[in-house]
Amino acid sequence: MGFPVYNMQKKKVKEVELSAAVFEKPLRSVLHQAILGYQANKKQGTSSTLTRHFVTGSTRKIYRQKGTGQARHGDIKAPIFVGGGSVFGPHPRDRSHKLTTSMKHEALREALSLKKKQDQFLLIDQFQFEKTKTKEAVKVLQTLGLDNVLIVMDQANTETLKSVRNIPHVKICRSTDLNALEVMKHEIILMTVDSLGKVEKWLTA
Repeated sequence: MGFPVYNMQKKKVKEVELSAAVFEKPLRSVLHQAILGYQANKKQGTSSTLTRHFVTGSTRKIYRQKGTGQARHGDIKAPIFVGGGSVFGPHPRDRSHKLTTSMKHEALREALSLKKKQDQFLLIDQFQFEKTKTKEAVKVLQTLGLDNVLIVMDQANTETLKSVRNIPHVKICRSTDLNALEVMKHEIILMTVDSLGKVEKWLTA
């Protein structure tokens, strides 16, 4: 059976065949591994704290070892004092994960297959606006019954990008920039027919 394609008024205009190699993949652990990798690669890993060895201050013993009735201490840079060093704090490190191209492609296939299986994947013939009108974009999305949506397009004009950019939970993504993390971050995937051909082409190459 063909997959329905709608226009911006939510009227069915035609049907297309979806590639089974892209939209019929079983869910495996690759999708989970790829999402963890994408999230880890977004972390800067620049958090840093000063231990007692890096805090500026005197190393003189603050009072004598015995006879004061207080706990014995060395210098004022001890972690229990205000302004002292931190204990077991974070230090700069590389948090990146290596994601191969084949893993990225397989994870995207699994993500798209999951969205299609859960009826969270829609096809539209085109999604373009001639004028920058956020109200018109909101009206179209309401007509399509969409709220949290990722719009996948091959090419988007400036008017369309500006019309959508201020709508919460709505994002436009080029077909060449599509990845599993973006797919799973949004409830619905709205893809144009042109971008569908591009995505299927490079995912089955």
